Amino acid sequence: MESGKTIDFYGSLPGHHIEQADAEQAYIQADLQGPTTWVLLPEELWPEEWWDVASDGTKTPKYDKPGVILKKARYGHPDAGTYWEMHLNERLRKIGFTSVPSWPSCFWHKELRLYLSVYFDDFKLAGPSKENVQKGWKLIQQHVDMEDPTDLDLYLGCKHEQSSLKMPDGHVVRTVTY
Repeated sequence: MESGKTIDFYGSLPGHHIEQADAEQAYIQADLQGPTTWVLLPEELWPEEWWDVASDGTKTPKYDKPGVILKKARYGHPDAGTYWEMHLNERLRKIGFTSVPSWPSCFWHKELRLYLSVYFDDFKLAGPSKENVQKGWKLIQQHVDMEDPTDLDLYLGCKHEQSSLKMPDGHVVRTVTY
């Protein structure tokens, strides 16, 4: 939540813009690594060749509890988050994002001056213009399956509303209300 608030600040500076997006099924975008993990598939996911079909059309299984090798990191696997983080970090580096020191969930894109915060599958991106933010999303979406970005809304279970406030001296400031 704290890193997201630093993005809100940066995106609220004069002329800056901020948006959010969610990765689609983030964990399974990453390959599972480490020791082989075997899983049992529910019968409704079994391929046809795993069934004997009688002449009357009834099906009986050829195998008793067949296992398959899990190839993608899945929610619930103890290392799924680690593999997703490694997968994402590699892809973000390829497109010019660098990790913010001591804050591994935050990234900076020097050329576009974009600041990105990632919490599992929740992304928040801010920069000096709407055009730069859109360029950033296009770069990210070339390497990460994600929903279309939107203006601030519900982020990590908290409603975010960006607006403006006129100060007593007449200056207008941008705010984010949680």
